[in-house]
Amino acid sequence: MDKGCKINIEQTITKPTVPPNGNGNNQICCPCIARSVSSIELEPEGGTIAVPIPANACITQIFASAETIQAQLLYIEVEVRNIGPSLYLHRIPANTEGTFAVFEVTFSHPLCVGDIDSAVRANFIRLGDPFNGSLSVLYCENCCQQTEANG
Repeated sequence: MDKGCKINIEQTITKPTVPPNGNGNNQICCPCIARSVSSIELEPEGGTIAVPIPANACITQIFASAETIQAQLLYIEVEVRNIGPSLYLHRIPANTEGTFAVFEVTFSHPLCVGDIDSAVRANFIRLGDPFNGSLSVLYCENCCQQTEANG
């Protein structure tokens, strides 16, 4: 059986809605109150910045940026991973001069990391050193739980 994740409805924030006919109901406006974890480093070890994400969290946004001092930046690779294959992987190229790159993603459906602690890593692929890098991740705690999918 395939495993999947489902959002814990109890953790969502709702807002009242009143349709034109006057019957009110609640509509989910966001999955939770977000937590954030960030790291800003000058000359990160090995060109990578990583931040921890707790088990059963849902990632809502990822921001990464780099600015070179003397190096030539080629691209930023952002990866969400625990054990096994990547849960999310994306590369964004640097500007044409190779002096900076900015990565930003907002998930329209929050990304569940599963039932084990995970990490978000930003790998800054460049020629030479030094450079400044930053990584920020917004996530919801206890947002999802593992499920067994029916075959």
